[in-house]
Amino acid sequence: MVQKNATEGEARDHIRSLISLAWSKFNEISGRKWNNIQHKSIIKMSVNMARTAHCIYQHGDGIGTSSGLTKDRLTSLIIDPVPY
Repeated sequence: MVQKNATEGEARDHIRSLISLAWSKFNEISGRKWNNIQHKSIIKMSVNMARTAHCIYQHGDGIGTSSGLTKDRLTSLIIDPVPY
């Protein structure tokens, strides 16, 4: 922010665009046909780890200084699953 003399809103928008670009690359790579089962496993694991981190940190820290949204999501997922 200091180097570019940007406001906090501009910095947040830039970070969001970087996240969007990273997800585009992840989706492109994970959508390819892979012949090696090890490549598929590593890519699947990497995408799932990125999804988890994105979910936890999407609305702030998510762990230490959570606003409660992450806790509510996890409770909804584990304790109150969607009925089928």
